[in-house]
Amino acid sequence: MISALHNLDRKNAKKIEKATKTINENKKKLSKTLRIAKLKKKKLLIEEKFYVLGVGITFSLNISNKLINSVANFFIK
Repeated sequence: MISALHNLDRKNAKKIEKATKTINENKKKLSKTLRIAKLKKKKLLIEEKFYVLGVGITFSLNISNKLINSVANFFIK
């Protein structure tokens, strides 16, 4: 009877060990995926800031160019 219980404990221990190993592998994969996602998010945020900055600069240059042209046209007339 004792040996039968010992065998059950051994089988359960192997199952638990296998499940724990699978969980640890999944945790590693998940943390790697999260790290990659964070890096991509950071890169996208930086690109977005530069895009907004570029649009702002372009818009400002267009306005200042039109302003300079209108002032120049006013003095020319």
